[in-house]
Amino acid sequence: MNNEQINSNKKDRYLDILSSIKTDTDAVQFSSSLNKLAFSLYETRESINQKISRFLSNEQKDKIILYCKEHGINIDDIISFQKFISELDAAVKNLPKITLFLAYEPRDESVSIISDWFILNLKQKILLNIEVDKKIVGGAVIVYKGIYKNYSLKNKLDRMLSENKLNFNYLQTGEVNE
Repeated sequence: MNNEQINSNKKDRYLDILSSIKTDTDAVQFSSSLNKLAFSLYETRESINQKISRFLSNEQKDKIILYCKEHGINIDDIISFQKFISELDAAVKNLPKITLFLAYEPRDESVSIISDWFILNLKQKILLNIEVDKKIVGGAVIVYKGIYKNYSLKNKLDRMLSENKLNFNYLQTGEVNE
């Protein structure tokens, strides 16, 4: 098994824990919370359960505790729990990212739909880096692993203009050259 397959298996293993992480910003915040939790483990004034509650959402806390129970990770054993946190943080940092340029700031529901589409169609968790660019008018520009795809309305209109398929003189009548 090569390193890419091992990293993929770890990401798949943590898929439920990472389900609420949709964007690059979400991932940075979650990673920061994990690091704060890891540094707090050796403080003795709170239980580990209280520390998890202090740094993570209730949903994340519940998923982590369930994962640890299912996989035999004792959260009261600081060394094994810290190793788990470190592996989880590494999995978050190794998630692939896609940049989407949109003409508007999408709502949370739209971000979830887009994120879920990647899981369903590409069979992997992908972090979204969403940039707003009102110049694209509509549609999207997608950048993934160095590949740039322009599916914007502006691009389509520019192409139609350059190919003489759209003539502004006829816009009042609605005619388009075919």
